[in-house]
Amino acid sequence: MEILLKENVVFDSIQNETELMEKVIDFISRSKTSKILFKGNPSNVNYKLMKKIIPSMNTETCTDKPNIYKYISVPHDSSLRDIYSDFVNKIGCNYCLIYKR
Repeated sequence: MEILLKENVVFDSIQNETELMEKVIDFISRSKTSKILFKGNPSNVNYKLMKKIIPSMNTETCTDKPNIYKYISVPHDSSLRDIYSDFVNKIGCNYCLIYKR
């Protein structure tokens, strides 16, 4: 399931490692430059990357796909870690690929 986090950043939830590796290889073969920001267990995303990928409430995101605030139940003024943790728990994926379009 692909979820738009920011205007050009996508979170793709993946259930197994084989599928993750296939997507990474496919992504790299189609692109001249690596636009992958993170691959692996979504719980291992560091704070610096969280700040880059999670939009503030003031930022308008595209409405063609769902965004992160449709998936969280914590207050939107919660800490960045709480927002991201709630999001990952709701999605329930084992692996993820976070990339720029």
